[in-house]
Amino acid sequence: MLQKINDPVSIVVSGGADSAILLYLLLRNQESTVHITTLTNKQKFYRNAVPAANVVKFCVNATGNNNITHKFLYEDYQNDKSFTKMIESMETKIKIMGLTDLPPKDSQLDIPVLPKNDIRNNPSPRNLWKGDMYFPFANMNKKDIAKIYIKNNLLDTLFPLTTSCESLDDITEHCGLCWWCKERLWAFGRLI
Repeated sequence: MLQKINDPVSIVVSGGADSAILLYLLLRNQESTVHITTLTNKQKFYRNAVPAANVVKFCVNATGNNNITHKFLYEDYQNDKSFTKMIESMETKIKIMGLTDLPPKDSQLDIPVLPKNDIRNNPSPRNLWKGDMYFPFANMNKKDIAKIYIKNNLLDTLFPLTTSCESLDDITEHCGLCWWCKERLWAFGRLI
């Protein structure tokens, strides 16, 4: 599934389901150092930084691979500028992200309006490589990710540690109302 990379790599771990399973697969197969970066801010600290730390701890313990570094990049706001800053701060030439495809149009979800340069606007199949950026899940949607969790017997262990909710109103659990919660319910049939 993942392309074997012999050099050290950097990966974005947001605390969400996609980056969590990607980290697990990467640590299970990667021999070189894996540099993990989590972008966070005051509003989203408990939404992504705490789950990301729990995901990393789980993946290290489950795979036995502790050849990692993990840093948090704290920005006032998460936007294109802070995202670019995060990518530029990553230590390695090869950078990996768990970006997935959107659900099919008939999934009954409100598909968000995406920036014109978003990779998900391009029709499948998409290139998995964009320069030194590797997107191994670019042609998979969240239901495909759920199948990877099931195949690896991680639906009841790793998945509950993740969060996809973007609501800023409730920092203790998923809101169930935002687009990302709806996508998660569509794919996994549950929020946790």
